[in-house]
Amino acid sequence: MIKKQKFSKAALARRLGISRASLYYVSKQFPKDWALKTRIEQVLEEDPCYGSPRVALKLQVNEKRAARVMRLFGMKAYRRRGRKFKKRGAAKVSYPNVLKTYVPKGPDDVWIADFTYIPWYGTFLYLATVIDIFTREVLGAAVMANHSVALTLEALFAAIANHQRPTIFHSDNGRE
Repeated sequence: MIKKQKFSKAALARRLGISRASLYYVSKQFPKDWALKTRIEQVLEEDPCYGSPRVALKLQVNEKRAARVMRLFGMKAYRRRGRKFKKRGAAKVSYPNVLKTYVPKGPDDVWIADFTYIPWYGTFLYLATVIDIFTREVLGAAVMANHSVALTLEALFAAIANHQRPTIFHSDNGRE
C-alpha cells in the first residue's frame, strides 16, 4: 500500500524551489477578465459583427485589453460572407455520359471536345479542340487569349467545315 506523506507548506515550497508566499497567490486578473467578458458578451448580443476595436469603444476600455480578453475566451465577431448570386437565364441541362457503354464504329462516329490553357509569357492562351475518338485525329482547333463561348464554337465549326456530322458529340458539360 502506498503511504501518503504529509509535508508542511514550507517544506513543499522548498522541495519545489519556489517561495512559500507563491503558494498563497491568487490572481486578481482573472476575475477582472471574467467581468469584462460578460460585458463583451452583452455588446456582441446587440451587435454581433463588432470586433475588438468597436467593442472597446462601446465599453470605453483599452482596445488591447478587449482584444486580449476576446482572444482568451475565444470570442470572435460574426463575419458576414459575400453573397453568391444565382445566374439567371436558361436552366443548366445535364446529359448522361453515353460513352461509358458506347463503342465507336468508325471515323466521324463520336467526337469529343475540350479546352485547356497554356501559360505564355506571363499570361494564358486558351486552346479548344474537337477530336475524333476512333482515329484520335484533331478535327478542329481554336486558340484565343480569352476563355469564352466563341473559343469552343470556333473549334466546333472548324471540325464541321471539313468533316461530316458525327453520330455523338461529347463534351464535359462545362461552362461553354
